[in-house]
Amino acid sequence: MVTLTPGKQNNHIFKKSSNPSIWNGKKHLVLLFVAVMAVVGLISFMMVIHFKHTSPAAASTMKEEMKASNAAELDLIWKSSSLSNEVARQIVEIDKTHEKHAKLVDKMQEKRYVKKWLDNVSKNAHHNTHTLSVQDKEFTKEEPAIRRPPHQQMVEEAHQSTVKESHGSLRKTSDRFPAAKKQEEVINSQASASKNTDGHGNRSNKLHTVTYATHGGKDDRFCRAVESSIRSGYDLVILGWGAKWKGLSQKLEAAQKYADNLPDDHSILFTDAFDVMFIQSPDKLLEEYEKFDTDIIFSAECGCWPHVMEEGGRKCKSSANGGYPESPTPYRFLNSGTWIGKAGTASDMLLAVMEEAGKDFTYANDQKLVADFYMASRFGIKLDFYNKLFQSMHMTLDPPLPYCNPMDDVKITPDGTYYNKRTKSSPGVLHFNGGGKRHHLAMEGKMWYKALSHNSPQQKEQLKAHSITAPSDTNPSRKLRFDEICPLYVK
Repeated sequence: MVTLTPGKQNNHIFKKSSNPSIWNGKKHLVLLFVAVMAVVGLISFMMVIHFKHTSPAAASTMKEEMKASNAAELDLIWKSSSLSNEVARQIVEIDKTHEKHAKLVDKMQEKRYVKKWLDNVSKNAHHNTHTLSVQDKEFTKEEPAIRRPPHQQMVEEAHQSTVKESHGSLRKTSDRFPAAKKQEEVINSQASASKNTDGHGNRSNKLHTVTYATHGGKDDRFCRAVESSIRSGYDLVILGWGAKWKGLSQKLEAAQKYADNLPDDHSILFTDAFDVMFIQSPDKLLEEYEKFDTDIIFSAECGCWPHVMEEGGRKCKSSANGGYPESPTPYRFLNSGTWIGKAGTASDMLLAVMEEAGKDFTYANDQKLVADFYMASRFGIKLDFYNKLFQSMHMTLDPPLPYCNPMDDVKITPDGTYYNKRTKSSPGVLHFNGGGKRHHLAMEGKMWYKALSHNSPQQKEQLKAHSITAPSDTNPSRKLRFDEICPLYVK
């Protein structure tokens, strides 16, 4: 046992710490280390106590918060994805709609504004062309003036020369020049008609030519139509002139009332007012009509309006199940813009149209209703497949309807009128409905009566003074001069 004597150095024990400064430095470090460890231990102890009592709740809260955060994030991602999908779906639908509309435009061509066109047909039936809209503007642009054909120039030169009256050395001008002969035939027809009328101004041949117009329209096409009727020898009756336009009911009621007041065996020729051109004499047209074995004949056209817009155009594609009957020519479908019939049957048919229209009578689509009658074999309605009476100029160039373009068939003749080389016929009235409107003025410019030889000052005065029947409520037999109806057209 070792005994430590106070006051004495025990070198064998403190041999490495004999220097007091060194010892003091180490003691301070030891104390500092102990203090730090004590603080760390205390902190650790407090953390252990804290987590022991609070970690379950904190973990649960954290877990719930994480779930909520993940759920919100997933919900946001889902909504974003759904929104993207919906936007993509709508874009696809829009593309499909655009494609569908583009195809419809291609198919219908001049009917590019179908709804607008229908509104115009309803509100402006007196200006009805039985077509579209579309977008119809590109089809109504007037084509550049076309130079008169050589034979018309010959007529002009012939008119300037005089026929020698002595020795019969020269043939009459009408024998030498077809257009002059055409005018002579018309004059003879008019003279014959004036000699053979009853007390009401009706022709002995019992043909009554009727149209409906409350006014002359925005351009001169109505006046051009009236002039063509005068030039071709028709006694045109204009129903509704000066009345306030309210709807299609006026046109149907006026036509029915007029037909009802005629003898049943008289014939009524009814045409649109703004897009027609009379090109044959009334005698020739009546002669062709009487060859049909039925009372009512409607114009036949290329387009199937408005049935092409119903049920996918089912009635236009097949004659089965009440569809359109087949036709021996491309002109298969009914057009109500020009028709002729016995007055008694016509009156009954127009009454049935008004009854079928029901509540929609004011803005009814008469072409649809009459076409339905035709497909149902009512009133003995037949179509002029071979254009003996009427030529509709509307064309169909793309599916679903077959290609049909009257401009391929209808050609000008040497005597200044028109002939359908496909059907081998000379129609009495041309109807520039639908897309055919674009050809109206150009084709009229080639007619025989447009030659200078038929527009001398004296002839123009006769044209201005021509008397036209325009019944009113107070005067059923009212007569108006052509220049009263079209003052700006015949200056």
